[in-house]
Amino acid sequence: IGASSSSSSSLTPSQLAQAFAEIPESIRPACTERQRRETEIMKQLLTTYFGIVQISLADKIPKAVTHFLVNRVRNDLQNELVSIFYKEHLFKDLLVENPEIATQRVAAQQMLKCLRSSAEVLSEIRDFRL
Repeated sequence: IGASSSSSSSLTPSQLAQAFAEIPESIRPACTERQRRETEIMKQLLTTYFGIVQISLADKIPKAVTHFLVNRVRNDLQNELVSIFYKEHLFKDLLVENPEIATQRVAAQQMLKCLRSSAEVLSEIRDFRL
């Protein structure tokens, strides 16, 4: 009995079912029709449940792997960028404003000044009519 139980643990479910099917009727316990139906229903429910679990795991495993890969790459990239950019001798070079941006900023400030002046003139004209 001990040898057969250790060998049965290495059998696949289909091999176990086949081995059970080969058991003579005289040794099998007698089952009523209701017990057979309940057994079949339980088999169907378990098969369906394990199918759902298998699909669920098949969906979750790639997501988990992707999650851990993305987080690791993000952390490694962040560490690499911090090590590159956080050097005091580079601060002045990194904080220099692009000349094109400086020109656009000055032009925007002049436009804002003109628009404020125009708004002031318009409000004076509106007040004058009243």
